[in-house]
Amino acid sequence: MYSLRYSKTYNFGIVENNSLKHVYEDKFIANSNMFCVADGVTRDFPDNTPLKYPKTVEEAEDMIARYPNPSGSAKAAQICVDTVISYLENQSIVNSQVLKNAVKIANEKIKKLNEGRKINYLANDYYNCVAVGGVIEDEYLKCFAIGDSEIKVLDEDLNVIFDSGAHLNDDAGILYDFIKMLFPNKWNWKNNSCRRYIRKYVRNNRWLKAIGRNNIGSLTGEKKALNFLSTYEIPLKNAKYIFAFSDGCSPLLKTKTQIEEVLKNPDIIKNSTCEKTLVIYEKV
Repeated sequence: MYSLRYSKTYNFGIVENNSLKHVYEDKFIANSNMFCVADGVTRDFPDNTPLKYPKTVEEAEDMIARYPNPSGSAKAAQICVDTVISYLENQSIVNSQVLKNAVKIANEKIKKLNEGRKINYLANDYYNCVAVGGVIEDEYLKCFAIGDSEIKVLDEDLNVIFDSGAHLNDDAGILYDFIKMLFPNKWNWKNNSCRRYIRKYVRNNRWLKAIGRNNIGSLTGEKKALNFLSTYEIPLKNAKYIFAFSDGCSPLLKTKTQIEEVLKNPDIIKNSTCEKTLVIYEKV
């Protein structure tokens, strides 16, 4: 039997630590045996410039003043968690197809959210999110992942039994090298043409999926996004902990030492640079 040990979303570290108010684009639902974490993808500012993670209070205040609020990506993330959990709660059996159906329905609702918008892949990019979710059932974790949110299953010694994000860092490096070739001497996230290219031609590109690039999927409402949905059935016989988290937690959960520190005090994630959500289950 597993118990929900921790579940919380924090905003940018500098926002949280200075009692500022900024829109939350991570959304989650977690109950006794079921969870979904969705990370609304960061938007550009209305003037088509990209968000830069704030390092000072002044930068944070400027970001808050200029950032779209309400955020369409926050709405996409909320649609995702609400739809997935509602669907799974009404299933007598959960398997790979059921998980795919849940995410497909969520993606269709996100499509409706984006209907009528003129997409320019900058300030008017698709409202979209990445997500993980699952059900703990009969000593198995039946789960899904799309994008760079992650699920980790660990034994009592914090050895990794399963990591849905094991491929992410390698994939990102290869893709960025490829994009740099397309934009020689100009590769910079501030470059509108680079961001537009990634969002239009790299994100949800099924040909890149075919050669093993798995981290570039996102629920935009496009059917092709579902090519990047992965489902898993993980035996929990030797498992002690299940972690589900958005990518803001990833740098804090790389090593055993880091994971030990998070288990001692999960609220230390508050201090990391960007927004993050962490859900932890523990076998009792």
